[in-house]
Amino acid sequence: MARPEPHPRTWHGRVGDAEVHLVGTIQGLAGESELVEFAWKEGFPGRMPDAVAVGVPEEDVKNLVRIGDEGKESFLEEELDTGSYEESLLPQLARFGAIAVPPDDLVAAERLARETDTPLAALDLSDHEHADLYVQLVSGLQMIRGQMRLRKFTGGRAEDADSPEELMLQWDRVLTDIKGYRKLEEAREERMAEGIKHLIDEQGKRRVLGVVPYARLPGVAERLSG
Repeated sequence: MARPEPHPRTWHGRVGDAEVHLVGTIQGLAGESELVEFAWKEGFPGRMPDAVAVGVPEEDVKNLVRIGDEGKESFLEEELDTGSYEESLLPQLARFGAIAVPPDDLVAAERLARETDTPLAALDLSDHEHADLYVQLVSGLQMIRGQMRLRKFTGGRAEDADSPEELMLQWDRVLTDIKGYRKLEEAREERMAEGIKHLIDEQGKRRVLGVVPYARLPGVAERLSG
């Protein structure tokens, strides 16, 4: 199988009368906050975003706000649970640098929004919607195949990745080569693009900074461009 070719970390484009600047981050890898901070300063030269949208569920945005208000220490062992991502991928990401929990890219997005009184919006499916769609799209057999593929990947193939970007794309391919998982991720991309369009069309935002999972950035950008 050919190695995935990492794609750029950012995308900038127009959606109607608005500008959208997307940043693809690797949640859990320390230092990703720098990408968010740079995008905040340089994504719209001479201007600030008038909305920040993050590719997580509404439940996680509420927790990010609480972290911003109360500090992150009390949240280190709760909330923002990444499930199989945390169990399978974070140990592999540690080969490329320190691990940040909660993800420092999301913490930075919330902080920048809070400090400037800029609206912060969730883009991803809610936990309930994700669970319902998972049951609808991923059969029991596909779930077993996915678990087996992840175990095989983290047991050896993950070590072949030369960069955190390549690791993320390899891990994503392991699952999205299975039809049900692919459709689930496509649904997430569609929801994220719809969320950004809602900020533009329904709320009148003209400069939207989106912080989305690295592997989902091309799909979200394609849907915004169409």
